[in-house]
Amino acid sequence: MSSRTPSICISCILINHISCDRQLKPANMGRWGYRMFEGDVDLDFACEINGAFGEGPAELELSHMIHQTDMLAPAWAKVYFGTGEYRDELAERVDRVRKQLNAGLCDRLFYKYRALEDQWNGKYRVVVVAALMMRAGAFIKQDNLDHARELANEIPGKHGFVWPLAEEGFRYAGKVQFLAALDNYKPGTPRDFNEPSCFHCGKVCVDIGKTPKKCGKCESAWYCNADCQKAQWKNHNAEENAECLRTAAHQPTLVLGEIAPSSRVSQPSNHADVDDAL
Repeated sequence: MSSRTPSICISCILINHISCDRQLKPANMGRWGYRMFEGDVDLDFACEINGAFGEGPAELELSHMIHQTDMLAPAWAKVYFGTGEYRDELAERVDRVRKQLNAGLCDRLFYKYRALEDQWNGKYRVVVVAALMMRAGAFIKQDNLDHARELANEIPGKHGFVWPLAEEGFRYAGKVQFLAALDNYKPGTPRDFNEPSCFHCGKVCVDIGKTPKKCGKCESAWYCNADCQKAQWKNHNAEENAECLRTAAHQPTLVLGEIAPSSRVSQPSNHADVDDAL
């Protein structure tokens, strides 16, 4: 078995099997978010990559670093994901995975999956490999970073609704999130794809010195400033865009809501003009 912290609790052990259950029971939800690892394709690829070099002792823990967004996770697991105990356990796992990757597994993963790019969605799978390496904070050779960027630029970033069976590759918010991660990546510093990122430029708090704010109207997108929000207006989905445009017709400025620091679903604070909110 893979190395474990001796005092690990039963909840941690059960959570380790969420990704395995995903492989045994193929998901059909498609996508529940627009960013990296907020859809079945990303999570299923992560589970597949776990077994790149075999099962049992050889199986990796890559998907366990990012499955906190998994809509197939049971309710008790989602509650546990928000606890301090889980945050500590996750930090230990990320550190453990990074050491394994830096010992040679990172290079081997890129070598394996770059050779399979001609398969269905093979180029995007290499992007997922790169994202997992950044999530762990692993050292990535410049050639692999450059290649991941080339692939990401080739793959379209789709907007709006896509039928689940046609879901593959990026949504725009995930594409810019990935490219911003590449631009600002520092080996040894894990890049958390679950934290708020701007839906237009992809940047996160560590990149801009402040946490992007939720759109005060649609409450489903984050923006780092009014310019990014305005540039993204036309790509809101029909319902969100209609509400934002209706409100904007009566106001001279955009409206952003405050973000609740540790809540996935939160009510925005009192709205203010963008000059006050940012």
